[in-house]
Amino acid sequence: MKDCRALILVLISMWSLCQPPAALALTCTSVAAVNTWNVAATWSGGVGNCNRIPINGADVVVSAGGTTPLNVNSNTLASLTVNGALVVGGNLNVNNTAASPLVISNTGTVTIGNSGAARALIVTGDITVAGTFSVGASAGTHNLTAGGNVANTGVINFAAAANRVCNVVFNDNANQ
Repeated sequence: MKDCRALILVLISMWSLCQPPAALALTCTSVAAVNTWNVAATWSGGVGNCNRIPINGADVVVSAGGTTPLNVNSNTLASLTVNGALVVGGNLNVNNTAASPLVISNTGTVTIGNSGAARALIVTGDITVAGTFSVGASAGTHNLTAGGNVANTGVINFAAAANRVCNVVFNDNANQ
């Protein structure tokens, strides 16, 4: 009986070695220029870059000097740092964990909406704005759900006109 248990443990160990490794969530940094979110070449370059469209759990950086249109719904990102321009034309999910942050640096710009279609942004962590966070030029009503604190030393303009707005829901039990 003891030999059978040992054999079973050896077989289970060997089986686990044959399993493919889980995909690692590397940092995905966009290349500077105008590059569409859902094109793998947007996220290529540098050592340690993900070289693929950001997957669930990825940390994402939009590079300074570039514009990245989010033309699809994003996966659930672990974090998003915007040093360049991000145009949100799909739903943006920075909610992989309870502390998933959105950081817009002083050189960063996030524009919500590139058409009349409503967009949803969900950020479970803190939102830090040192650059510009605003709605686009097209008429539309968008929604931002903020799960953490919002710190603003830049510009937030979610009511550029009566028909261009972003509603904000503060979704935390603590002070925000």
